[in-house]
Amino acid sequence: MAVLPIVGTIRHRVSLLRQFWALERRGNAGRPRLRLLTRGFLSNRAWLYPFDQFDQHLFLTDLEAEARLPRLNSPEAMALLGDKLRFHQWAGTGAFPASCPELIGIVEDGVARRPDGSPLPRAEIDGRAMIAKPVDGSGGRDVKRIASIDEVDRHGRYLIEAAVEQHPYASAIYPRAVNTIRVLVGHDEATGKTVLLGAAHRFGTQRSRPTDNFKAGGIVALVDLESGQLSAAIADNGGPERTIFDCHPETGTAIVGTVIPRWNDIKTLALQCTRAIPGLSYVGWDMVSTEAGPVVIEGNAALANPNLIQFHEPMLLRKEARDFFAAKGTISPRRVKRLRAFAA
Repeated sequence: MAVLPIVGTIRHRVSLLRQFWALERRGNAGRPRLRLLTRGFLSNRAWLYPFDQFDQHLFLTDLEAEARLPRLNSPEAMALLGDKLRFHQWAGTGAFPASCPELIGIVEDGVARRPDGSPLPRAEIDGRAMIAKPVDGSGGRDVKRIASIDEVDRHGRYLIEAAVEQHPYASAIYPRAVNTIRVLVGHDEATGKTVLLGAAHRFGTQRSRPTDNFKAGGIVALVDLESGQLSAAIADNGGPERTIFDCHPETGTAIVGTVIPRWNDIKTLALQCTRAIPGLSYVGWDMVSTEAGPVVIEGNAALANPNLIQFHEPMLLRKEARDFFAAKGTISPRRVKRLRAFAA
């Protein structure tokens, strides 16, 4: 009987290593950096992470992120946030404390319907600024800004949302994408404690538009958790050195020193949203600052990767984050011991 758990563990580790290697090949066109790989980091972290400024053991490794972060949330919480339509429907019941983009309808294999299932006449919506996104998509893939249902792929299932009008500061930096703030939050249901773990602000570019997705060519700045002030932004140009911008490379608008309006409201809302979903222990909220207040675009629960933070500073630099990940078993007891010695 004891053989079955061992076999399951071996299969899980083999599957994890295959996923890790697939990520390595997608993110690194050159020779693998064995020194980093053996320590649990992908090769492209050599130029994306500031290892020259911080001790390497303060960073969450990619293996730790892939293996342990998805286990922090319940299957129910991951299913809710992983299905954009289901999340919209749940949020519409009043159980969610945040505003979300207006859900105009669903297009399935070219057929447009309202959220209640009734036909959605094209004449009612053509000409509006809308966003089409796959119901079960992630990472900004296949997201399009549209003005007509005719622009939606005729194969697949897509949500049609009203485009969010972002705050002028974000449009000034880059106007051709909705520039989102990724806020990482940790929650311990046993103690009821909810903590901010980090935040980063993404901005689109000509390569990434209409999204701000980093892998598609967007850039990302760190957000100071106390003040809401932005750092310089980093881009991934394939190495071998970090590419940093004080101003947006295309609009020339300053990024460094910009302060996100109503930052305290955004922080408070991120904490409230996390507590509103049972079984949600670790999440990355994608939020947009508007003149009317923050809007939640979506939540990432299956794997809210901390890399957007770690492009600028290690995830375990702050005590609140170290304590949270130690309590959740994301970092091993051996790592916890080393971190405590480092902090002392």
